[in-house]
Amino acid sequence: GGVIVLTGSDTSFVGKSEMTAYCCTKASIASMTKSVCIDYAKYNIRINCVCPGPVLTPLAIHANEAVAKKLHITLEEAIKNVEMGQPIHKMGTPEEVARMVYFLCTAELPFMTGALVSMDGGYTAQ
Repeated sequence: GGVIVLTGSDTSFVGKSEMTAYCCTKASIASMTKSVCIDYAKYNIRINCVCPGPVLTPLAIHANEAVAKKLHITLEEAIKNVEMGQPIHKMGTPEEVARMVYFLCTAELPFMTGALVSMDGGYTAQ
């Protein structure tokens, strides 16, 4: 037995402008989670997918620097715009995502497989 946790994103569920390739990739990971969990269930391997929304990482900061430059605003304003797009009005942290991955790997969830776990501040619930 074992556990595999794949990483999707909020774009596993919704499309976003100018992100076609990324959206296709993350939607494919979501579909793969559903298919592979069936194939590996006979080996007692659980497969789930964590789907975070915007997470404040160095990559997110770099991307928001580009947005800030394009829109002639500060980095802080660009990040605030992202946060305000989430119903919870914040970005996630790498630690929050890591805790979910850890939880999905524990023995506390022996019946959970094939799940797409949204961690997006309510974005895809809109």
